Amino acid sequence: MDVVNLDTADFFLKNNNADGRQKDEWGKVEEIASSGERARLLLLIETVLPGAVAGATEDGDNSVRPITVLYDEIDSHVGGRAAVAVAKLLSDQGRDANQIISITHNAAIASIADNHFVVDKVEKAGRGEGVIVGVRSVEGEEREREVARMAAGELVDVEGLEFARALLREGQAHREGRKTLLQSN
Repeated sequence: MDVVNLDTADFFLKNNNADGRQKDEWGKVEEIASSGERARLLLLIETVLPGAVAGATEDGDNSVRPITVLYDEIDSHVGGRAAVAVAKLLSDQGRDANQIISITHNAAIASIADNHFVVDKVEKAGRGEGVIVGVRSVEGEEREREVARMAAGELVDVEGLEFARALLREGQAHREGRKTLLQSN
């Protein structure tokens, strides 16, 4: 029997409507999947087969591991248990000497991160003058307030802060490899 080594593989997907009815839409992932679906598939593959996702050098070497992986709202259209699962996968992927940057609006994703940055946009004084974008790191109580705001919007109150603290404790426990209340079954 001959052994064949493949350098690439095509993945096919059948899309479903939001209400669960099947669409007759089969196709290559890169042609029919949303950017969020593609990113979650990439995360899944890299989690199950570490090192499977690689870049290429100018001389054609396809085995170069990425130094940094950027996920732009990989958690779009997921919440609850699925968001926690995505957060854990991101955290675990970051343990393999990769730097993972995840742009998110989800408190579960933000709470498991080693570092948390907030991007602020402020309109310039004159109408139509554009915006000023700032990036700042949040830690301690400021991070608690930010995670609470992400979870509860502008309605941050005592319960929102308690929830944010619980998420941050669970995120810290996961990063340290301790059993957590949020572990998936």
